[in-house]
Amino acid sequence: MQLTLTFMSEKYSFQKDIMVNSRQSIGETIQILTEAGYITQLPGKGYRVRSLRTQQFVLSEKSYEQSGIYYGDILEFS
Repeated sequence: MQLTLTFMSEKYSFQKDIMVNSRQSIGETIQILTEAGYITQLPGKGYRVRSLRTQQFVLSEKSYEQSGIYYGDILEFS
């Protein structure tokens, strides 16, 4: 299933609405955004991703489905 999400990061001065497959991993999305030039540097291995809806941190290795991320969620990474 396709999800429309907002990815944002104050640390990397980034905010973008994107469509992703719900089975794709969160880390894979961040890597794709970096390779496409939307993020100027790939976050280090210690970056954290948080759902602003739930205020919970999610593991970047997991898919959106596994992490309970839904259409319209805002994810913040730092």
